[in-house]
Amino acid sequence: MKKQSGYTMADVLASIAIVMAGVTASVVGGQRAAQINGASAIVSEVNFIHSAAKESYYPLHNDSYAGLNETVATAEQLVPENLQGSGTLVNAYGGTVFINPAPPMNKSLVIAYGSLPKGVCEKVSSAFIRAGGQAAIQAGGTGGNMTGGGVNWVSLSTVNWKDVVSAACKSNPTSDVGIKL
Repeated sequence: MKKQSGYTMADVLASIAIVMAGVTASVVGGQRAAQINGASAIVSEVNFIHSAAKESYYPLHNDSYAGLNETVATAEQLVPENLQGSGTLVNAYGGTVFINPAPPMNKSLVIAYGSLPKGVCEKVSSAFIRAGGQAAIQAGGTGGNMTGGGVNWVSLSTVNWKDVVSAACKSNPTSDVGIKL
């Protein structure tokens, strides 16, 4: 009897399964890395806008953000160039970016990012809440400016704030996130 050489069907299937597991892990890891990079970029952009507005706009307007919006912020170079679209500010995910004073005293600034994916929404909101700011999430929102009534702001003092943020961000494929600083 001749001895056969080569691989059995079980060997081939096991090899394919191992390769597919590696590919799946790479895809999932790549998605997480993209979410972290996207969230980090947004945090940097918000910090840039807030710092520039606080240094250049706020003191010249009687310690107030009154009158500040996307158009004024762009004209006064308070906005990173990568956000500047044709007449509006646009984030990396295609959503509108709004800049408005927070009523009623205009002493705080609201920067809102529209159409953020679930993972990015959660990471951005959590980063600013941990830093002492406030975040508002409108699940499935349309890029609203988040300065009107009916917006629920979440902060470190909100009971179970992590659960609130997670549930809001995961309830739709995209959400609008407002940051109050």
